[in-house]
Amino acid sequence: MDSNAMLADDTFQQCDELLEQMNAMLRSARLGDWPAVLGGQASYIEKMQQLRMPRGGNAETRRALEQRLRTLTTLESELTVQLKARQSQLQEVLGDVSTRRKLARSYGQGS
Repeated sequence: MDSNAMLADDTFQQCDELLEQMNAMLRSARLGDWPAVLGGQASYIEKMQQLRMPRGGNAETRRALEQRLRTLTTLESELTVQLKARQSQLQEVLGDVSTRRKLARSYGQGS
């Protein structure tokens, strides 16, 4: 097996691992398990940075790898939507807490 074919096999394996990890993070996000999502993000980003596409090689292999990467991009977009929704929820909670504190101070009940 030539080095390009070995790199392609390694890249397929890396993509499959990334897809598995991204799907796990999405499941966690859908369940509201934000610590699991955030814990997985750091290793996902590290693995993604190590991913290398083979140069040359056959067109079918490149198309299959590109399809995996498109799938990853789609899943990343979905996770981003989930994270933004969670961020909005947290901002609402912070706003409510801030408003309650201001009201309490206004009426001399807070410190």
